[in-house]
Amino acid sequence: MDWTERMVSGNDLINIRNQRSKTHIFSAIKPQLLDGYLQLGWEIDKELKTKVRIKKAKPADEAFEDRVWMLFARMGFTDMNRDRHLEIPYEKNNPALTQQVDVLAIDNETAIVVECKSAQTQDKKTNFKETITAMQGTRAGIMAAVKKKYPKRRFAFIFATNNYLLGVQDLDRLHEAKITYFDEDVLVYYEELVRQLGHCAKYQLQGHLFMNQKIDNMQAIVPAVQGSMGGHTYYAFSIKPATLLKMCHVLHRSKVNKDNMPSYQRFVKRDRLIAVRNFIDNGGYFPNSIVINIEVAKKKCFDYSEKQCEESMTKLGLLHLPQVYHSAYVIDGQHRLYGYAETEYAETNTIPVVAFIGLKAEEQVELFMQINENQKAVPKKLRNVLNASLLQDSDDPNQRRKALRLSIAQKLGEDPTSPLYRKVSIDETDNIPEASITMEAISDGIKKVNYLNTYKKKNGKDSTVEHGLFDLDDNDMTRAILYPYLKECFAYIHEHAPKEWDMGKSGVLLINNGVQAIIMLLHDITKHVKNAHAVNPLTTKSYAMLEHVKTYLDALIAYIGEMTPEEREAVKRYGSTGPIRAWRIYQKAVRDRCPEFQPDGLDEWWKDNGKQHNEEAIQLLDDIYKIIKADIPKHMAAKFGSEWFALRSPEQVYLSASNKSIKENLVLREEGKAVTAWDCVTLAQCRQIILHKNNWQDTFSSVYAFPNIKGDKNKKTEWMECIDKLRSRDLSSYSVTEADYEMLQSVYKWLYKV
Repeated sequence: MDWTERMVSGNDLINIRNQRSKTHIFSAIKPQLLDGYLQLGWEIDKELKTKVRIKKAKPADEAFEDRVWMLFARMGFTDMNRDRHLEIPYEKNNPALTQQVDVLAIDNETAIVVECKSAQTQDKKTNFKETITAMQGTRAGIMAAVKKKYPKRRFAFIFATNNYLLGVQDLDRLHEAKITYFDEDVLVYYEELVRQLGHCAKYQLQGHLFMNQKIDNMQAIVPAVQGSMGGHTYYAFSIKPATLLKMCHVLHRSKVNKDNMPSYQRFVKRDRLIAVRNFIDNGGYFPNSIVINIEVAKKKCFDYSEKQCEESMTKLGLLHLPQVYHSAYVIDGQHRLYGYAETEYAETNTIPVVAFIGLKAEEQVELFMQINENQKAVPKKLRNVLNASLLQDSDDPNQRRKALRLSIAQKLGEDPTSPLYRKVSIDETDNIPEASITMEAISDGIKKVNYLNTYKKKNGKDSTVEHGLFDLDDNDMTRAILYPYLKECFAYIHEHAPKEWDMGKSGVLLINNGVQAIIMLLHDITKHVKNAHAVNPLTTKSYAMLEHVKTYLDALIAYIGEMTPEEREAVKRYGSTGPIRAWRIYQKAVRDRCPEFQPDGLDEWWKDNGKQHNEEAIQLLDDIYKIIKADIPKHMAAKFGSEWFALRSPEQVYLSASNKSIKENLVLREEGKAVTAWDCVTLAQCRQIILHKNNWQDTFSSVYAFPNIKGDKNKKTEWMECIDKLRSRDLSSYSVTEADYEMLQSVYKWLYKV
């Protein structure tokens, strides 16, 4: 039998592909033979009318060969070997001398010969010198035989292994023999690339196999404009996508590219690629340029035209492109470029390109980052809208959750059935006066509580820190349950508090603080009813959930209807803490009416933010300040006389207090009043005097060292700085915390020996 009869194409290739894609061998036997086959390791797959279909996992070597064969079949190679029994003659004068070939994959440009080796377990010791030498020895003969049937093909020989760790000598032998090595990492990379790109993965493979080899029939000279940008020379030109696809390589972040340079490109996304291809097939085009870096360039790569515009900073001419595979890296535009593959426009259209030449690895990465992440010029609102879509496919799960939050915020503002329709400011070009809520406010409200999963890196992998109440580990599925729930809850508030709702931004509902606080409160209520085993947010329908939370929303609505002007002001107060304050106020209002509702941290927050200690704290601060201001002069004057302040104080403290007293006395002199320099000393400056030079050791170490504090004099007097900071605060708006209040009491009792 001629070896070419063992090659298949067309429908025959499809049928063989279906067989080789299976992980098991199948057979139909008579029932009376079943026991014997079971003892040989076969399993029952299906019982038929008169027979039993049995199966057995393919042997490791056969399974690996089929895996490699399937890789090239999925790349779109049109002619391939039927099975494992392909024998190709390699000696012209002796056709009986043949070499068994595991995989032979051929298309209209290339012929790829693959030798496969697989082991059951990891093997570090096997030496492949004999195999590599045999491949090298039969290489020319196999190429000659294949060329008779498939002329004008470019050849590549591959040595593919599974569970083998090749030594340096074998790797050197492969390099010298010009045989490409496919280990497990390379195979996995191309399998994933095929899954995303389909037949287009072949372009990336060609760049790998034929790096620096000449591309046949390539248009190597193109009209171009030379310019300068960021200290680099660039060339702008147009070229056929089919030509650029052969030239360019995409440096994906994967193990296969670990030795090339800092890899920076994410994998192509199949859905996005299909969308781009459909857009092109329907007559669409992309006017923005694909950005590349040409690695290989001739010394003279640009011929200037005789005709130039003298006043222009750019130059016209002809650009000489390298006619070799893998001669350029795509920095930006891989989806647009691959989108043209397998379309009729790959050979008939041209696409705009901006090409840099010889950029260093770090310069390529920097440019990639600038293009993809430096969005300072993009308005914030537009960035939110873009991120709602662009981050959906992020490798970072937290970024995907950000996209989900923003998409929910956007939908609440754009969905005509949403009570927040036209209430959310989405686009910079919007001119909607009633749009008083930002997308960030809604997104932050979802983020600050536990609606969605949160993740952190651990040993290089993303691990879940906390599971969200509504998170189904998929953005679309999660949005499908969280969005309607939020919408129905806001609709209920709208229906039962119409007067407040109609107040818009002058009320407390349709403002950033109010909306964010309600979203956070809804999480607390949901968590409460879930813990009461009334609902499961992941499975309970939104309308059924609403029935369980109405009682608590009614409590909130009642409170809002009775709010005092002071309470309204507290909810509307601006600042980074505003939404948290509004949230805690609403939590307390609901708990006052529904005592079983006990949100985490509510009591602790009110202890620190309810101002219940402010009045007494003000008195304590005054008393502590008075005793220290009276005590220091008493101690110092007794030792150093009336001039102690000038003699025993840091120079900057003395000058500052003196200057301040002069300025104050200029104002007070008309009233017949006066202050001394000592009157103008702050508590923090008192501490500086106490610690100045020998003052601490000679006078104050036994007076102002706070009890049971270990460390030097600075540690033992930190309490004075804390009290000074409290005195400087506006206690009409700032709430003295429980811890600060207890500290003030301790200092007071110690100083006054109470």
